[in-house]
Parts: sequence; structure tokens; C-alpha cells
Amino acid sequence: MKYVIACTVGLLLVMGFGFQASADNPQPQTVVVYPMIFVNGTDGAHDISVKYLHSILTKTYLVQIPEDKATFTWVKVMHNDPPTPKSGMPPNKELLKLGVKLNADWVIAVRERWHTRSIWVGFGPKTKSDCYVDMKIIHVRNAEIVRDAKNIDGNDTARDDPLKDAGAILLTPFITTVSGGPKTPHEQKAAVNAIGKAISPWVKTMSQTKKIE
Repeated sequence: MKYVIACTVGLLLVMGFGFQASADNPQPQTVVVYPMIFVNGTDGAHDISVKYLHSILTKTYLVQIPEDKATFTWVKVMHNDPPTPKSGMPPNKELLKLGVKLNADWVIAVRERWHTRSIWVGFGPKTKSDCYVDMKIIHVRNAEIVRDAKNIDGNDTARDDPLKDAGAILLTPFITTVSGGPKTPHEQKAAVNAIGKAISPWVKTMSQTKKIE
């Protein structure tokens, strides 16, 4: 029996996520992502941003409420305007209300903008891209803002995964470039780094949360 208990505890520590299903909390926690706001950037950069964020949430064992349901609730039920490239970050109280209406444990809102340009390096031009991320994370049950990041800068030259110290989540290999012009791969890499940097403190906190036996 002691061996079984030790193995079980060891497995939980390796997985590193105390918020997984347990006897006291049989259902996994849920998260709703407010439709991501893209100020500019290519379609390929937008697409990879959504996929990357959702991959992080999947790695942290959170059940994601479908985006179309979140959008319907935000617009039709709560009577808010849908997000546009000119939208700022949504108000905290409205995000909390969204989480309550969808019975979610967490609400995440992200706004991205890119600065992509051509610079002269050596004997020719080179594309350079930075992505700036604003991110809010709200704990619905406690009505708390646990993350309010502004202008987190990621660029297309960083090599390390921003999440390497956050619960052993390593997702950079997940990213593969898609077609969409010469800007796209640079903006994708910048977005991945910015999102990873913005969300990593929260992921690390979640991964260090352990159930008291």
C-alpha cells in the first residue's frame, strides 16, 4: 500500500499540475478565451496565435469552452460589441460576467499587435518582427485578476521556449510555418514568444499548486 501511495504521489509531482481531477474536484477546470484581438499581422500569424494558446491550455489540462459559444454569449446574451482590430482590452467586470455566465473557472483575454519591418543586415535586407501582447487572466470563483500583462514583447529571433520553466511545458516544436507571404513565419515566431512570455508566470503558478493529502 505504501508503495502504491508513493507511486501515485510521484506521478502527480512529475505531471506537476495540482489542479487536475481529484477526489475533491472530480471535474477538470474550464477556461473560456475571449475572442483574441489582432491589431494587425498576417492571417497565418493570427492562426498560429490561436492554436498556440489553445495548446498551452490543453497542456495544463483545462477544458476549453468553444469560441463560438463565448462569442455568442458576449454579443447576444451580454449585448456587447464583438471585438475588432480597434478594440481595447475588455473591462474586467465584463470578463468576469462572461465567466460566470459560462460557468467557467478561468477567463483569458489576449490582444496582439505586430511591428514587422525590413532592416539591412550585412549585404541585404532582412525581415524583423516583434509582437506585443496584452493579457488578462481572471479567476472566476474568486473574482480575481491573477494576471494583467501589458506590452509583453516577443521577437522572431528568440530561441528558447518561454515556457521551459513553467511546469515543463515545451511547445515551440509545435509551431510550423504556414503559407502567407514572407512576413508570416517571422510574425508567427514573434507571437509564440510573446504569448509564451505573457502566460508563463500563470502556468508556473498553476503547475506548483498541489493538493494537500
